[in-house]
Amino acid sequence: MYNNDIETLIQSRMSHRSFSPETVVKSMLHQICDSISGVQAPFGNRIDITPVIVEGDISKELRELGAYGMIRGATAFIAGTAPLTPESLIDFGYVFEHALLKATDLGLGSCWVGGSLNRSSFASRINVREGASVVCVSPIGYPKEKQPFRDHLIRFAIRAAKRKQWNEMFFKGNFGVALEKKDVSGYELPLEMLRLAPSAANRQPWRVVIEESRIHFFITRSPIYQKILAQQKIPDLQLTDIGICMSHFFLSANKHGLRGTWEKCDVANISLPKCTEYIVSWIDKG
Repeated sequence: MYNNDIETLIQSRMSHRSFSPETVVKSMLHQICDSISGVQAPFGNRIDITPVIVEGDISKELRELGAYGMIRGATAFIAGTAPLTPESLIDFGYVFEHALLKATDLGLGSCWVGGSLNRSSFASRINVREGASVVCVSPIGYPKEKQPFRDHLIRFAIRAAKRKQWNEMFFKGNFGVALEKKDVSGYELPLEMLRLAPSAANRQPWRVVIEESRIHFFITRSPIYQKILAQQKIPDLQLTDIGICMSHFFLSANKHGLRGTWEKCDVANISLPKCTEYIVSWIDKG
């Protein structure tokens, strides 16, 4: 699926919002969209990804798509659609991140766009199957060699390069007991790739509790952010964030021959912090 080392791709990928006028070859867009054909989403939901070509007056087109001001110079996007159920949104993040890593593999820039876009405008340009909606899109193109000050300012504002430390997101047996790297039984790199995952507004809502051969994934929500999403009628992007981190974890685990399955477990013995919900578990199969 990828020509380059997956962990190198995860570590090197960053969000790009300004693009050079060089046109992306359509076959590359189709490679990105086709790259998800063999991806098995954790909950089995169907996710569709479609290329969207921007032609004519680029500034006008980007305004119509609702991306103007946030995205500049892009002549192509990929648009992802899925039902807006909780498990489907997790699957969406999982699958769409696979596609963006493929874009990185091809030497192209991308950026998760889930808030600042006109979903109806994107939907009018693609075939959206019944029961599905546009969840997120991404520009695809050749990044400008020198990113504008505006882009640096956005990254600074959300502390884009900053990630929580291990003791803030990984726990042993129960919350409050920090996980040490010596306790992860070969999963150090998959957990580190998970830690590096991008997230909406860089809120990094994932939490992990390791219990013997089971690795439990949780979401710790930001109530204020959830209220903003609801007020603006934006899909639950924090669930897509969980899918993104799960994809990083799986891709790294697969690279190192670590086999397992995604399953729902009984986690009643784990005391949940405020605003924290259980999502799913990775069951190590040795």
